[in-house]
Amino acid sequence: QKVEMKGSSESTFEVESERFSLDSKSNYIILENYTGEISLDNEKISALKGKASKVVVNGIPVEHKTKSAVSA
Repeated sequence: QKVEMKGSSESTFEVESERFSLDSKSNYIILENYTGEISLDNEKISALKGKASKVVVNGIPVEHKTKSAVSA
C-alpha cells in the first residue's frame, strides 16, 4: 500500500538508524508498499512502525543498505 503524508512538523522521522529533521513547514513523506502500523492522535501521528520497499522524505529517496524493505 502506498502511504503519502504531508504536513508541518518540528520533529524527526527515523528510517532504520538514520534520522531526518522535519523542520520545514511543508514536509512530504511517501512510503511505497508499506505494511505495518500507523496510529493517529487527532491530527498527529502517534505511532508509525512498519516496512516499505521505498521511502522518500521531502523528495529525497532513502536507500536501505541491503536493498530489501526499509523499516520506518
